Amino acid sequence: CARRGIMSRIFNLYGEQIKELREKGYSARKIAMMLGVGETTVSEIIRKHGFQKAVIKMTEEQKDVLIGTIIGDGCLFTGGGINYRLNLAHSNKQKDYFMFKFEILKDIVRSKPREREWVDKRTGKTYREIRFQSKTHPIFTKFYNSFYKNGKKIINYEQIKDRGELCLAIKFFDDGSKHDNGYYIAMDDFDKESITNFQKWIIEKFNITTNLHKGNRLYIPVSQASRFKSIVEKYATDDVAHKL
Repeated sequence: CARRGIMSRIFNLYGEQIKELREKGYSARKIAMMLGVGETTVSEIIRKHGFQKAVIKMTEEQKDVLIGTIIGDGCLFTGGGINYRLNLAHSNKQKDYFMFKFEILKDIVRSKPREREWVDKRTGKTYREIRFQSKTHPIFTKFYNSFYKNGKKIINYEQIKDRGELCLAIKFFDDGSKHDNGYYIAMDDFDKESITNFQKWIIEKFNITTNLHKGNRLYIPVSQASRFKSIVEKYATDDVAHKL
């Protein structure tokens, strides 16, 4: 009876927090430490009330957009907990493109976009952006471990070899531009091995050769430009179509 009373009291005080933390992927031990209560009690509450880690089942389309975003403008980070979250921001000038990605990812992001504006004190210019930060989840931790090393982004060929056209399109519309009659894709964040892996993926998956130029920019030459454009243009929203 005393044990049931303790568990009931803890549940009344912390039940919602335990549920939320469990859905974010925290273990009973970690939750107990965070709340300052007994691990055994937390474990019993989780078991009795069926509190489970949230399960994310990703479609191939979501994987393409997520990975394209991770190696593009997005980033994965942790606020000090055990799991990671996805952060993505675009200028309001690319709001349609942002929402294109968000609509595909919203089931795994589980948060809403927010718009904000601020003034750069150095220039006096006003900037406007739209962004989201996903909920933390073990799935993002898994992707962090695959696409980051020592805090820096990497590209492992095994992680991208099966990805499709949409992944390439997202990377291009995040970091690409037109150059004369060819195209550039910026690879500033990546080391030589990662860039080589990315080039290998493009030629083996899409039969497109690229050249590495100064500043870690991949150049898609004129001879390959028509084929490249035919692959990615179907995913272009009006606010990024100028890149083609």
